[in-house]
Amino acid sequence: FVMEEARMAVITTVSPNPTDTEHSITTLRTACMISGHDAGVKEIKEDVTNVVHQQHEATRMVAPVHWTCDDVKAWVLKACKGQFACATDKITSAMNGRAFVRLNQANMAQLCGGSKQLGDKMYNAIRNEIAAVDDYMQKRRQEARETAARAKAGNF
Repeated sequence: FVMEEARMAVITTVSPNPTDTEHSITTLRTACMISGHDAGVKEIKEDVTNVVHQQHEATRMVAPVHWTCDDVKAWVLKACKGQFACATDKITSAMNGRAFVRLNQANMAQLCGGSKQLGDKMYNAIRNEIAAVDDYMQKRRQEARETAARAKAGNF
């Protein structure tokens, strides 16, 4: 470019698909070279097994309020090493996650064959599940904010 007041904009697109990672990296490198900012480019590699594990964990961490009836039954079967398995036959098709988390301790006891102790335990277990998902989601949001802040500061 001959004129000093001339400006150039570099616009790139990258794919969110993991199979196109190399193409996306090449596109970003090219854009940095064209724009003259290639000296500050840092490449960070991450083990794919960790990413797959995190994605699996993310798909597992669904708030109980969003569970289907099948999800509720699956949780009841496995929670507290299967102690609530007796309640699965009392869970109707209308019992989705939203309805399940609204049950009080007495309702949980009815699901557990009238056992107040088991009902209280189930009530506390679902509350712990809700808290665990909330903590996980809060952590993920914080990580996203930190990543965005690093990207904005140029520390990719």
